[in-house]
Amino acid sequence: MTLEKNAWTVGIISAIFGLVGVIVGGGITAGSNYLLYQKRVQTERERESRNHAIEVKRASRLIDADLSRASAAARICVEERHWWSTDVPALTVEGWQQYRGIIAPELSNNDWLAVRLAVEAVDNLKTGRDLSIKIVEEQGEVSLTAMTKELAEFVEGIQTELTAINKDLTAEEIEGLQARLTTFRNNNMEKITAMRVGLTEISDSSMKLIVRILNDIEAGRLALAKFMRDQPP
Repeated sequence: MTLEKNAWTVGIISAIFGLVGVIVGGGITAGSNYLLYQKRVQTERERESRNHAIEVKRASRLIDADLSRASAAARICVEERHWWSTDVPALTVEGWQQYRGIIAPELSNNDWLAVRLAVEAVDNLKTGRDLSIKIVEEQGEVSLTAMTKELAEFVEGIQTELTAINKDLTAEEIEGLQARLTTFRNNNMEKITAMRVGLTEISDSSMKLIVRILNDIEAGRLALAKFMRDQPP
């Protein structure tokens, strides 16, 4: 009887240890699976965070590239007091149009306003230059027409003089005609130069606006600056 009781006790103890082992083993497995899951989630979040940071940096740099070109153009206006060359490609805000949806959530209200004002300033700078040059070009066409008429009349006068002369020209007469042609050419070159300068000159009132535009552009670039830097590893 005692032996049977001991055997039964041993069996119970063995069953208990077996159950405990199953529970512990299951707990360890569950814990391991949970830790692996958490690790995967963390890794995925870190990957998404890195990708997002790259997108934000790309967006801010491409937006700033347009603002930087506009800033350089505005500085030419301020420092040289004339519009930049017509050979330079037109100012654009393509970076803003394409990537504003990415950078918008990252900006504070003040920074968002600063960048928007900078983009509008670029448009204002481009529009101001185009209008100014268009007006002067239209005025220049009138002046050019007058110069063409004057040239035609002058050449006609020289031709009349030559036709009226029935003998070979003397050295003095040749020198006189050459002097008149030289004077006429120089005078018209001066007029043409003045017209070209007039195409790019900036008035004092326009200069004040350009200074404000430049300040707005630089404020927008400053708001983007922290997103353009490389993130620490």
